[in-house]
Amino acid sequence: MLAKELIRDLIPPLKVTDNGHRALAWMEEFRLQYLPVINKKEFIGLISETDILGMADRNTRIGDAALPLDRAFIYENQHLFDAIRFVTQFNYPVVPVLNSDNEFAGIITVHDLIETFAITNGVMIPGGIIHLQIKPQEYLFSSLARVVESNDASIISLSTYPTADGSMLEVIVKVNRLDLTRILAALARNDYQVTGYYQQTESIGDTKDRYDSLMSYLKV
Repeated sequence: MLAKELIRDLIPPLKVTDNGHRALAWMEEFRLQYLPVINKKEFIGLISETDILGMADRNTRIGDAALPLDRAFIYENQHLFDAIRFVTQFNYPVVPVLNSDNEFAGIITVHDLIETFAITNGVMIPGGIIHLQIKPQEYLFSSLARVVESNDASIISLSTYPTADGSMLEVIVKVNRLDLTRILAALARNDYQVTGYYQQTESIGDTKDRYDSLMSYLKV
């Protein structure tokens, strides 16, 4: 999914001719601490509520106030993940988006990013979650998928990231089954290291004891 598909048309940018009072009113209305400022179609930067509150005279036009505006942005043809990386890097509640002509195209809100990420990664689909640790050289998606699918289940989403020392891969798998008993047993038979799982009312965390108990039961 591209950034241009996530743009929020309901939140207008501030103009350089708007004053501090207008900026604060819009921030209160949209419940945002940052808003983009434009001059015609040119993106000038993001303005913060803190900077506006610090203005000596809030009747002053934003363009005349010499406030520090951050020109951080992404382009409309960049991916959803780029927008998420932007929020993580800059910690802004909005993502300014420019088109290929470097003109302001709109903004993406953090709320929209979370909602879209949830939809595209199967968060809203019922299922169980399994947390694995796998050596990087031994990780093969097709092998993992084969184990899951051999137990009448499918992988809804999968994410990986290295451990702090880089020696292992953390693999989080969501499947379209709430009862994970057969899948966990199959993973154990195939020497996968399960470090946690979420199944119905259980939560991911320190589930080693529950997992060990399950494996002991299956061996009886």
